[in-house]
Amino acid sequence: MRRGLTLLELIIVMAILGLMIAMLLPAIHKVRMAALRTQSCNNLRQMGLAFHLLAGENDGKIDKLPEQRRMQFGRGSSSMFQKILPQLGINQDMTPNSTKEEMHEMTYPVVPAFLSPADPTINIDLHVFKDPNPRLMDRISYVANMTALEKTLLFPIQIQDGTTSTILFSEKYWINSMSYDGREPKTWMSWKMSDSAFDAANNAYSVSGRRATFADKGSWDDTPVPDGEGYSKRQINYPATFGMPPNGKAFDLMPLYTNTWCNRLQTPHPAGLPVALFDGSVRTLNPNIEERIFWSLVTPGGGEVVGDF
Repeated sequence: MRRGLTLLELIIVMAILGLMIAMLLPAIHKVRMAALRTQSCNNLRQMGLAFHLLAGENDGKIDKLPEQRRMQFGRGSSSMFQKILPQLGINQDMTPNSTKEEMHEMTYPVVPAFLSPADPTINIDLHVFKDPNPRLMDRISYVANMTALEKTLLFPIQIQDGTTSTILFSEKYWINSMSYDGREPKTWMSWKMSDSAFDAANNAYSVSGRRATFADKGSWDDTPVPDGEGYSKRQINYPATFGMPPNGKAFDLMPLYTNTWCNRLQTPHPAGLPVALFDGSVRTLNPNIEERIFWSLVTPGGGEVVGDF
């Protein structure tokens, strides 16, 4: 006759199983986060390759990006992210026979390479408008280095610091939310829409979109000092109502989106910030990277010695 498990034996078995699960969960989470970071790096690599293909098709000539409300190649042109859509395999060529659904998909395409699977904000519904708005479909988890791109007329000649020492694209949260003046407005990025987050006419910061850039004077970002020292500075007459986020940080590591700053980079990866360099490679910046080294990587011709990062 088989003897059944006693209550004590059952409790011991359950305790052992619980202990094993508790030991496995951190390892599973670590593997999952590594997989998400790999996918994000692949997205950055695709965008870097698309930039190289675009430059190659134009003999290395990259139109200057003006310091206006739009990050564009020229007046009346589309954003840089929209320019690389063909190189990413996104077709926007409409024909007279295109159906209404096809025209909508071409006008508002979902670009997988622009969406980081680890971005904790990428699937948030802002509920900004009662009706679905196409602008909210143009979400992106990555930004372009405006400091470098606004000075890049001929690639790679004008990347004087070297293409292996200059950031082209970086990861960033799609939505940022920050408190000031007792309010908590939200700002989201769009690879197509590029309205400034700051409304100069009303001298106010409201729920709005911003262009997908960083180190951008036109969006009130921190920018590198011009003398090659590798530090950042704030714009003159920076709006006092914005408050002053602390300096000495290159980027925010795993922040809550309700405690972020739209003018600074964020990453959800504990290993550091994934960036694509102008040479097409992808690196992960150490969470403890010195501010001097980070801003040296942002400038394309500052003359700094970058060192190890």
